[in-house]
Amino acid sequence: MKWLTDLEKILIEIGKSPEKKFINEQEKQQEWEKVLIEDEKRLDDWMQKIEKWFES
Repeated sequence: MKWLTDLEKILIEIGKSPEKKFINEQEKQQEWEKVLIEDEKRLDDWMQKIEKWFES
């Protein structure tokens, strides 16, 4: 019956993998969202500077 316990361990590990993968993908998405928000802020600042430059 050792093969049955080994099979059970393998199935448990397979079941854990999608959860870990989903968590990792979610973390990566949050990091990208932070980067995009920062880039949008920088772009807005840059556009305001250009606007002020043209006004003067």
